[in-house]
Amino acid sequence: MPAAGPDLTGQVVGISIRPVAEGGMGNVYHGTWRDRTKTPSVLALKFFRGAHLPKKRQTVERRLAREAGVWASLRHSNILSFYGTITGIEPYPEARAMISPWLSNGHIMDYITQHPGVNRAMLVAQVARGMEYLHHKRVVHGDFRGHNILIDKDGNAVISDFGRANIIDDEDYSTQLIAKAAWTAPELLIYEGPVPISFATDIWALGITVIEIFIGKMPWDKLKPAQIIVATLSGKQPRHTDFPQVPPLHWKALAGCWDESPATRPTAIMMRERLARFS
Repeated sequence: MPAAGPDLTGQVVGISIRPVAEGGMGNVYHGTWRDRTKTPSVLALKFFRGAHLPKKRQTVERRLAREAGVWASLRHSNILSFYGTITGIEPYPEARAMISPWLSNGHIMDYITQHPGVNRAMLVAQVARGMEYLHHKRVVHGDFRGHNILIDKDGNAVISDFGRANIIDDEDYSTQLIAKAAWTAPELLIYEGPVPISFATDIWALGITVIEIFIGKMPWDKLKPAQIIVATLSGKQPRHTDFPQVPPLHWKALAGCWDESPATRPTAIMMRERLARFS
């Protein structure tokens, strides 16, 4: 496993009292560099849920080591930067947190809601570039969707949250999959044993995420997760008539993303090339 980045203990101050963002796997707090000359001035500190519980500490440390190990190896303009880890701070003084820049624009879905005229074709092309880089580095994201794509200060898309990138033996995974059914490939819904996340399951999720960005919300948001799962397992694929906000050429570029066979789905290189033509 790659090294989990530098230990930055003692270099971060001004930790927020309450989390500024909450997710299924953890909470994010604000902080700032002790050295005021360092940039960016505002940092994000991510603690895994349960980090303060002694009985979960070993599991949490394993998850953090895996995510940080993957994240620390990545350097790309469309991947959220990783600075290192820190311990000895409230609210969890015995737990480690991962440190990255705080991006005040938030995730891409909030951003396009606040900026409806933004160039979405450019954003989906950037997202595809980020995925191409991940796959080139032999990294499977495993939880690809709009909520895990942030927008930097210059309005560029950056992929974040690598907690599923190589955690395929997590007892919480089935619950998480149901909650994220809209982005989930059929082979993940019928697994027995280790979850078979793969480059192909990322591509399935990328196709759904492109739809999500163009329509400005989760696809099939009126359906329950169980209904989406039934539709996916019965072989139903997204139809352009259901999502007319997606430009025709972009819809054509998504061809094959939802093939039932993982082997016949396009690669990340192919998706980057297709989507770059229209950015």
